[in-house]
Amino acid sequence: MNEFEFKLKTITPLCMRGAKQTPEWRGASVRGMLRWWFRRACWYEEDMRDREKELFGSTERFGSTENASLFRIRCWDGGDNQILNAKAYLKNQYGIKYIAYPIGRDIHQLMHGNLNLKLIFPRGCEEYEKQALYTLWLTLNLGCFGSRSRKGFGSLKVVGCKEKPEESRFKNVVFRTPENADKYIRWLKSILHGAESELTNSGKMGFDVYLFYGSWNELCEKYRDFRRYKIKKRERLLFG
Repeated sequence: MNEFEFKLKTITPLCMRGAKQTPEWRGASVRGMLRWWFRRACWYEEDMRDREKELFGSTERFGSTENASLFRIRCWDGGDNQILNAKAYLKNQYGIKYIAYPIGRDIHQLMHGNLNLKLIFPRGCEEYEKQALYTLWLTLNLGCFGSRSRKGFGSLKVVGCKEKPEESRFKNVVFRTPENADKYIRWLKSILHGAESELTNSGKMGFDVYLFYGSWNELCEKYRDFRRYKIKKRERLLFG
């Protein structure tokens, strides 16, 4: 087996729950987000559905091992996570509160702290490993996890990674985010180019990336003003 293990830290609180409706870092939810970003990256590819089935599995023949996912996911928390009271967290953060519903009303707890994620592949699947790693990179750097992920909850960053056996198969998929803004932009462009080459035949994923300089709360306030038509047309491009 080839294993890729990641130590993660929450940038924004994670809203993910288990069967008992308590905060839980869940492999099924992670797999769902990876699958969504794989579809988004390969949206214009004619063989997208077939490649998705090969990598993530399908339910076409329920119970058949032929349709099982190519890799396994293990998730566990760092043991020192904070469980935040949602109402207390949202207090005086009016921008975040605007986009948070139903957090603070129907969802009362958020998770904040350290998390662990491991991807496990059978040997001889190097090409699929690359696709899964680039998909994970897209999910971590362009997306979020859990409920309200499209509004910024559940943003994570990689603080450590290792693989077994140690053969440097990460190659160009560099997960540690540069702290310097200029280096970050160059790093982002470089890995995006690698993802386009690895995940698509056309070399283009068909979406644009915009960078916003400011806090999450400020961005949410901008979004609120956009919804209320309080910002100029030329400034609305960030939200479509």
